[in-house]
Amino acid sequence: MGNSHFSGKPAFANRGVMLDISRNKVPTMTSLKAMVDELAQWGINHVQLYTEHTFAYPGHEDIWRDASPMTREEVIELDGYCRARGIELVANQNSLGHLHRWLRHPRYLPLAECPDGYDTPWGERRSGPFSLNPVDPAALALLADWYDALLPCFSSSLVNVGCDEAFDLGQGKSRPACETTGKGRIYLTYLHHVKHLVEARGKTMMFWGDIILNYPELIPELERNAIALVWGYEADHPFDAQCRLFKEAGIPFWVCPGTSTWNSICGRFDNMIGNLQAAATAGRAHGAEGFLITEWGDNGHWQTKPFSRLALAAGAFAAWHGRAPSETELAELVAPAPLLIALGRVYRMAGFDLPNSSPLFSLIRFQNPQAVLDRWSVETLEHASRQVDAIMANGADALASLLPLEAKEIELAARMLGHALRRGRWLKRGQPSSETPALAADLEGIRKTLAELWLIRNRPGGLDESLAPLDNRLMEYRAVTGQTT
Repeated sequence: MGNSHFSGKPAFANRGVMLDISRNKVPTMTSLKAMVDELAQWGINHVQLYTEHTFAYPGHEDIWRDASPMTREEVIELDGYCRARGIELVANQNSLGHLHRWLRHPRYLPLAECPDGYDTPWGERRSGPFSLNPVDPAALALLADWYDALLPCFSSSLVNVGCDEAFDLGQGKSRPACETTGKGRIYLTYLHHVKHLVEARGKTMMFWGDIILNYPELIPELERNAIALVWGYEADHPFDAQCRLFKEAGIPFWVCPGTSTWNSICGRFDNMIGNLQAAATAGRAHGAEGFLITEWGDNGHWQTKPFSRLALAAGAFAAWHGRAPSETELAELVAPAPLLIALGRVYRMAGFDLPNSSPLFSLIRFQNPQAVLDRWSVETLEHASRQVDAIMANGADALASLLPLEAKEIELAARMLGHALRRGRWLKRGQPSSETPALAADLEGIRKTLAELWLIRNRPGGLDESLAPLDNRLMEYRAVTGQTT
C-alpha cells in the first residue's frame, strides 16, 4: 500500500516529521524503528525527536532519571538506522522556553527568567518557572553543556534549538534589559548567541519562528545561515503572510503544520487537512526549503497510534505532492481511514471550534471545564454520544481486519470520547449520584487499558503523569459517592 503515491519529483526537497518525546511518551526503540520504516515508505527524509528533558545528559541525572530518556547509544543506533533508509535524524533540544522540568529543580532555578511564575498571553497566571533568563551567561553555559553531549550523537549537520513560546520573556530577570533595549532585540541577541554555540560545534541552527514574527522589523537582521521554522496548527493559520516576511528578508525557512491530534483524543481531521493545505500552498508559493509535520503530546499525549499514523500519512502526502490528500487517497495509504476520519470529525458536532484543542478534550482532561461546557447543550452531548456509538458499530468489520493492538487503540480512543461526552452531561445535570458509579467504573477501565496499551509501544517514564488527570477524575467521582478509595 502507498508507494505508488510517492513517485516522481516531490514538491518539497526536505520532507520531515517531528515527534514529541517530552510530553510523557518516549517510544521504545522497536516503536521508533517501526515508525522510521513506515515514514521511509511515505517519502519522508527528515525526522526530529522533540526534546526538553528526555535525553540522558551526563551530570544531570536528577532531571531525566524517571523519564525513560533516550541514551547516547540509542540515538547513535537510531541515527544509523535512519541513514540506512534515506532519513536524516536531526537533534532537537528546546533552548529557551518549555524548560520547567529543568528549572523547577533548585540547582537550575537561578537560571530561570521567572522563578515564581508568570502570566500567559491569554491571561492565565502560571506558577513556577518556564524559560531561561536570556541575559544570564550561565544559561548559555548550560546550553553548551547540553550541546556537547547531544550533538555528537547525530551525523546530521542540522539542529533544531526551539526557542519558541517564551511567554515569560521580559516579565522577570530580563525585564530591565527588555525595557531598555526592547524585548525583540533581547530575543534576537539571545538567538544569535545560541546560533554561535551551535556553529562552534559544526552544526546549522533551525529555530521556531513564532517569536521573531512578533518583531518583523528585526527579521532582516537574522543571520542567513540559519533556518526559520514557520509553524501554525489551525486551518486558517496565516502561513502566506509569515512566509513572505522570511522570503523578503532572504532567510531560509520551512513550513511546519501539525497533525491536530494532541488535545483531542481522536484528532481534528478537517482542521488537520486545512492546516496541511495552507502550509503546502504558502510554502510552495514562497520557496520554502522544507515541510515539517509536527506531532505534539500536550496534556498527557493521549492520542493513540492509529490517529497519529493517519495524520502523519496525510502530512507526508502533502509534503510530497504540495497539497493535502483526498479521503480516497488517504484510504489507500492507511487502514481503516474511513473509521479514523469519522471519529476525527466528532469534534465538529460541538458546533464551535477551540484553538489547538477539540471541544471534547477538556470535558475529560480538566476538573472544571465550565468555559467550554457552557457552550455545549445536553442535547448536543447526547447526539454526539450516539454518533460515536454508531461510528464504532459501522466500523466493526474494519476493526476486525486490523491487528489486535491497533483495534484496541481505536476502541480505547472511542471509549474516551464517549466518556468525555457522558461526563459533560453529568456536569451539566448537577452530578446526579445515580450516574456516578457507572462513570467511575468506566473510567477505571479506561485507565487500566490506557496503561496497558501505553507500555506496548512506549517506555514507562511519563505514564504516571499522563494518567494523573484520570486519577483526579476518579477521585471526583468517588467524592460524590462518598467513596475514599
